[in-house]
Amino acid sequence: MSVDKIRTTAYKPSTNGNIERFHATLNSILAKWVSENHRDWDDKLPAVAFAYRTSIQESTGFTPFYLMHGREARVPADLVYGPPEADHFTSTVEFVATQQQKLREGFEAVRRHLGT
Repeated sequence: MSVDKIRTTAYKPSTNGNIERFHATLNSILAKWVSENHRDWDDKLPAVAFAYRTSIQESTGFTPFYLMHGREARVPADLVYGPPEADHFTSTVEFVATQQQKLREGFEAVRRHLGT
């Protein structure tokens, strides 16, 4: 899977910049949603995580949900405005092939976008 294990120094956040950037984003979103006493952050976390996963990321141009699942998430607004166009497949093999193609195209677009 081409995963490279890296080691980071304990208590030195600058050695792990990507996760620190994510934590900063997550903390800023949570800060806007929690109550004044900051005791209900764990109740808000699923909604905040979903909001993050379904927002288009500036660095990739896609939502994290799309890059994981090959489709956009279905949200309550779909009840009002109707669901996005559904793909109709005749077989499981066709569905898998279509999903693989969508993900390949998405990953290639992300690589090009991150390269710039």
